[in-house]
Amino acid sequence: MKPRVLMVGRTRYRLPLDGSLGRKFAALEERLSLRVLASASRGAPAGDGTFALQRGTAVPALDGPWFYGTLPLRIARELRHRPADAILAQSPYEALAALAGRRLARCDAAVVVEIHGDWRTWSRLYGSPARAVVAPLADRAALVAIRGADAVRTLSPFTTGIVREAGVEPAGVFTTYTELTAFSEPPVAPLPERPAALFVGVLERYKNIHAIAEAWRLAAPVPPAPCCGSWETAGTATSWSPCCATSPRRSPGSRGSRRRTW
Repeated sequence: MKPRVLMVGRTRYRLPLDGSLGRKFAALEERLSLRVLASASRGAPAGDGTFALQRGTAVPALDGPWFYGTLPLRIARELRHRPADAILAQSPYEALAALAGRRLARCDAAVVVEIHGDWRTWSRLYGSPARAVVAPLADRAALVAIRGADAVRTLSPFTTGIVREAGVEPAGVFTTYTELTAFSEPPVAPLPERPAALFVGVLERYKNIHAIAEAWRLAAPVPPAPCCGSWETAGTATSWSPCCATSPRRSPGSRGSRRRTW
Protein backbone atom coordinates (compact mmCIF):
# COMPACT_ATOMS: atom_id res chain seq x y z
CA MET A 1 0.00 0.00 0.00
CA LYS A 2 1.35 3.41 -0.96
CA PRO A 3 1.99 5.96 1.82
CA ARG A 4 -0.84 8.51 1.99
CA VAL A 5 0.60 12.03 1.75
CA LEU A 6 -1.13 15.40 1.88
CA MET A 7 0.99 18.13 0.28
CA VAL A 8 0.21 21.68 1.39
CA GLY A 9 1.58 24.84 -0.19
CA ARG A 10 0.72 28.31 -1.43
CA THR A 11 1.82 27.49 -5.01
CA ARG A 12 -0.67 28.44 -7.73
CA TYR A 13 -1.42 25.63 -10.17
CA ARG A 14 -3.21 25.71 -13.49
CA LEU A 15 -4.93 22.46 -14.38
CA PRO A 16 -4.33 20.44 -16.40
CA LEU A 17 -0.65 20.58 -15.49
CA ASP A 18 1.89 21.43 -18.17
CA GLY A 19 4.58 19.00 -19.29
CA SER A 20 7.16 19.66 -16.57
CA LEU A 21 4.75 19.72 -13.63
CA GLY A 22 2.81 16.84 -15.10
CA ARG A 23 5.94 14.69 -15.13
CA LYS A 24 6.79 15.73 -11.58
CA PHE A 25 3.44 14.72 -10.12
CA ALA A 26 3.28 11.57 -12.22
CA ALA A 27 6.60 10.54 -10.65
CA LEU A 28 5.29 11.31 -7.16
CA GLU A 29 2.10 9.35 -7.71
CA GLU A 30 4.09 6.30 -8.71
CA ARG A 31 5.30 6.14 -5.10
CA LEU A 32 2.62 7.95 -3.09
CA SER A 33 -1.13 8.14 -2.67
CA LEU A 34 -1.13 11.89 -3.10
CA ARG A 35 -3.47 14.77 -2.35
CA VAL A 36 -2.47 18.44 -2.83
CA LEU A 37 -3.95 21.52 -1.13
CA ALA A 38 -2.80 24.68 -2.89
CA SER A 39 -4.07 27.68 -4.88
CA ALA A 40 -5.62 27.93 -8.31
CA SER A 41 -4.50 30.38 -10.97
CA ARG A 42 -7.22 32.88 -11.79
CA GLY A 43 -9.71 31.48 -14.25
CA ALA A 44 -8.34 27.94 -13.87
CA PRO A 45 -10.14 24.83 -12.56
CA ALA A 46 -10.22 24.44 -8.79
CA GLY A 47 -9.17 20.82 -8.65
CA ASP A 48 -9.35 17.20 -9.76
CA GLY A 49 -8.80 13.83 -8.14
CA THR A 50 -5.39 14.87 -6.82
CA PHE A 51 -5.59 18.66 -6.40
CA ALA A 52 -7.92 20.71 -4.20
CA LEU A 53 -7.16 24.30 -5.17
CA GLN A 54 -8.47 27.45 -3.56
CA ARG A 55 -9.59 30.21 -5.91
CA GLY A 56 -8.53 33.78 -5.26
CA THR A 57 -10.69 36.51 -3.81
CA ALA A 58 -12.25 39.44 -5.63
CA VAL A 59 -9.41 41.57 -4.21
CA PRO A 60 -6.07 39.96 -5.19
CA ALA A 61 -4.25 41.62 -2.27
CA LEU A 62 -6.37 39.51 0.10
CA ASP A 63 -5.56 36.17 -1.53
CA GLY A 64 -2.70 35.45 0.90
CA PRO A 65 -4.60 36.21 4.13
CA TRP A 66 -7.57 34.23 2.82
CA PHE A 67 -5.39 31.24 1.95
CA TYR A 68 -3.52 31.06 5.25
CA GLY A 69 -6.52 32.05 7.37
CA THR A 70 -8.64 29.20 6.05
CA LEU A 71 -5.86 26.64 5.68
CA PRO A 72 -6.20 24.92 9.10
CA LEU A 73 -9.89 24.24 8.43
CA ARG A 74 -9.16 23.01 4.90
CA ILE A 75 -6.49 20.65 6.20
CA ALA A 76 -8.76 19.36 8.97
CA ARG A 77 -11.59 18.75 6.50
CA GLU A 78 -9.25 16.95 4.12
CA LEU A 79 -7.86 14.73 6.88
CA ARG A 80 -11.36 13.73 7.97
CA HIS A 81 -12.38 12.81 4.43
CA ARG A 82 -9.04 11.37 3.29
CA PRO A 83 -6.84 10.26 6.18
CA ALA A 84 -3.12 10.73 5.58
CA ASP A 85 0.02 9.19 6.98
CA ALA A 86 1.96 12.44 6.58
CA ILE A 87 1.40 16.10 5.81
CA LEU A 88 4.17 17.62 3.72
CA ALA A 89 4.29 21.40 4.28
CA GLN A 90 5.98 23.69 1.76
CA SER A 91 7.22 26.10 4.44
CA PRO A 92 6.97 26.71 8.20
CA TYR A 93 3.80 28.76 7.65
CA GLU A 94 1.94 25.90 6.00
CA ALA A 95 3.37 23.63 8.70
CA LEU A 96 1.84 25.81 11.40
CA ALA A 97 -1.55 25.44 9.71
CA ALA A 98 -0.93 21.69 9.39
CA LEU A 99 -0.30 21.37 13.12
CA ALA A 100 -3.55 23.21 13.84
CA GLY A 101 -5.49 21.25 11.23
CA ARG A 102 -4.19 17.95 12.57
CA ARG A 103 -5.38 18.84 16.04
CA LEU A 104 -8.81 19.88 14.75
CA ALA A 105 -9.15 16.60 12.85
CA ARG A 106 -7.87 14.59 15.85
CA CYS A 107 -5.57 12.53 13.69
CA ASP A 108 -1.97 11.40 14.08
CA ALA A 109 -0.57 12.24 10.63
CA ALA A 110 3.09 13.24 10.84
CA VAL A 111 3.85 16.85 9.89
CA VAL A 112 6.99 17.25 7.78
CA VAL A 113 8.13 20.80 7.06
CA GLU A 114 10.41 21.67 4.15
CA ILE A 115 12.91 24.50 4.47
CA HIS A 116 13.70 25.88 1.02
CA GLY A 117 15.30 29.09 2.26
CA ASP A 118 15.48 31.56 5.13
CA TRP A 119 11.92 31.89 6.44
CA ARG A 120 12.74 35.33 7.85
CA THR A 121 12.84 36.79 4.34
CA TRP A 122 9.14 36.02 3.77
CA SER A 123 8.00 39.08 5.72
CA ARG A 124 10.88 41.32 4.67
CA LEU A 125 11.85 40.73 1.03
CA TYR A 126 8.75 39.21 -0.57
CA GLY A 127 5.50 40.82 -1.69
CA SER A 128 4.15 43.99 -0.16
CA PRO A 129 6.40 46.14 2.07
CA ALA A 130 3.48 46.04 4.54
CA ARG A 131 4.56 42.51 5.43
CA ALA A 132 7.38 43.97 7.52
CA VAL A 133 4.77 44.96 10.11
CA VAL A 134 4.18 41.32 10.96
CA ALA A 135 7.83 40.24 10.72
CA PRO A 136 8.38 39.59 14.47
CA LEU A 137 5.15 37.56 14.68
CA ALA A 138 5.94 35.66 11.47
CA ASP A 139 9.43 34.80 12.73
CA ARG A 140 8.02 33.45 15.99
CA ALA A 141 5.31 31.47 14.20
CA ALA A 142 7.90 29.85 11.93
CA LEU A 143 9.99 28.76 14.93
CA VAL A 144 6.92 27.24 16.60
CA ALA A 145 6.20 25.24 13.44
CA ILE A 146 9.79 24.07 12.94
CA ARG A 147 10.13 22.97 16.55
CA GLY A 148 6.66 21.40 16.63
CA ALA A 149 6.92 19.42 13.39
CA ASP A 150 7.63 15.70 13.43
CA ALA A 151 10.43 16.11 10.89
CA VAL A 152 12.25 18.85 9.01
CA ARG A 153 13.81 18.49 5.56
CA THR A 154 16.42 20.93 4.35
CA LEU A 155 18.15 21.08 0.98
CA SER A 156 21.53 22.73 1.51
CA PRO A 157 24.21 23.45 4.12
CA PHE A 158 22.73 26.95 4.53
CA THR A 159 19.18 25.79 5.25
CA THR A 160 20.53 23.05 7.50
CA GLY A 161 22.47 25.67 9.44
CA ILE A 162 19.53 27.97 10.13
CA VAL A 163 17.38 25.02 11.22
CA ARG A 164 20.09 23.93 13.65
CA GLU A 165 20.25 27.51 14.95
CA ALA A 166 16.53 27.08 15.74
CA GLY A 167 17.42 24.04 17.87
CA VAL A 168 16.25 21.31 15.47
CA GLU A 169 18.26 18.63 13.70
CA PRO A 170 17.00 18.01 10.13
CA ALA A 171 15.74 14.52 9.41
CA GLY A 172 17.17 14.74 5.90
CA VAL A 173 19.15 17.07 3.64
CA PHE A 174 18.38 16.59 -0.05
CA THR A 175 16.66 18.08 -3.06
CA THR A 176 13.61 16.34 -4.47
CA TYR A 177 12.33 16.14 -8.05
CA THR A 178 14.35 18.15 -10.55
CA GLU A 179 13.20 18.66 -14.15
CA LEU A 180 16.23 18.40 -16.43
CA THR A 181 14.62 18.27 -19.85
CA ALA A 182 15.05 22.04 -20.27
CA PHE A 183 18.80 21.41 -20.26
CA SER A 184 18.77 18.32 -22.46
CA GLU A 185 16.13 19.28 -25.05
CA PRO A 186 16.82 20.68 -27.58
CA PRO A 187 20.46 19.60 -28.09
CA VAL A 188 23.15 21.89 -26.69
CA ALA A 189 24.05 24.67 -29.12
CA PRO A 190 27.40 26.50 -29.34
CA LEU A 191 27.70 29.83 -27.56
CA PRO A 192 27.22 32.93 -29.73
CA GLU A 193 30.23 35.01 -30.68
CA ARG A 194 28.75 38.02 -28.89
CA PRO A 195 28.36 37.33 -25.13
CA ALA A 196 24.78 37.69 -23.96
CA ALA A 197 22.70 36.78 -20.95
CA LEU A 198 18.99 37.03 -20.27
CA PHE A 199 17.34 37.27 -16.86
CA VAL A 200 13.61 36.57 -16.85
CA GLY A 201 11.86 36.77 -13.52
CA VAL A 202 10.45 38.91 -10.76
CA LEU A 203 12.69 41.87 -10.04
CA GLU A 204 12.28 41.65 -6.28
CA ARG A 205 15.00 42.41 -3.72
CA TYR A 206 15.53 38.75 -2.86
CA LYS A 207 16.69 38.13 -6.45
CA ASN A 208 19.74 40.33 -5.68
CA ILE A 209 19.83 41.99 -9.09
CA HIS A 210 22.80 44.11 -7.99
CA ALA A 211 24.94 40.98 -7.56
CA ILE A 212 23.87 39.68 -10.97
CA ALA A 213 24.82 43.02 -12.51
CA GLU A 214 28.24 43.00 -10.86
CA ALA A 215 28.87 39.39 -11.89
CA TRP A 216 28.05 40.29 -15.49
CA ARG A 217 30.46 43.21 -15.45
CA LEU A 218 33.23 40.84 -14.33
CA ALA A 219 32.33 38.09 -16.80
CA ALA A 220 31.68 40.19 -19.89
CA PRO A 221 31.97 43.97 -19.51
CA VAL A 222 30.23 44.52 -22.84
CA PRO A 223 27.52 44.19 -23.92
CA PRO A 224 25.25 44.39 -20.85
CA ALA A 225 22.85 41.62 -19.91
CA PRO A 226 19.23 42.15 -20.89
CA CYS A 227 16.53 41.35 -18.37
CA CYS A 228 12.80 40.99 -18.27
CA GLY A 229 10.59 41.23 -15.21
CA SER A 230 8.03 43.18 -13.22
CA TRP A 231 8.63 46.79 -12.28
CA GLU A 232 9.35 46.36 -8.56
CA THR A 233 13.08 47.01 -8.99
CA ALA A 234 13.09 47.99 -12.65
CA GLY A 235 15.08 51.11 -11.79
CA THR A 236 17.91 48.94 -10.58
CA ALA A 237 17.86 46.85 -13.72
CA THR A 238 17.62 49.70 -16.18
CA SER A 239 20.63 51.36 -14.55
CA TRP A 240 22.85 48.70 -16.06
CA SER A 241 21.00 46.90 -18.81
CA PRO A 242 18.23 47.01 -21.39
CA CYS A 243 15.20 45.91 -19.39
CA CYS A 244 11.71 45.06 -20.55
CA ALA A 245 10.16 45.70 -17.14
CA THR A 246 6.40 45.33 -17.23
CA SER A 247 3.62 46.29 -14.88
CA PRO A 248 2.33 43.27 -12.93
CA ARG A 249 -1.21 44.40 -13.63
CA ARG A 250 -0.79 43.41 -17.27
CA SER A 251 -0.44 39.75 -16.47
CA PRO A 252 -3.09 38.58 -13.98
CA GLY A 253 -2.21 35.29 -12.40
CA SER A 254 1.52 35.66 -12.98
CA ARG A 255 3.91 35.76 -10.05
CA GLY A 256 4.61 39.40 -10.83
CA SER A 257 0.96 40.25 -10.47
CA ARG A 258 1.15 39.39 -6.77
CA ARG A 259 3.89 41.90 -5.96
CA ARG A 260 1.70 43.89 -3.58
CA THR A 261 -0.24 41.02 -2.11
CA TRP A 262 0.34 39.33 1.20
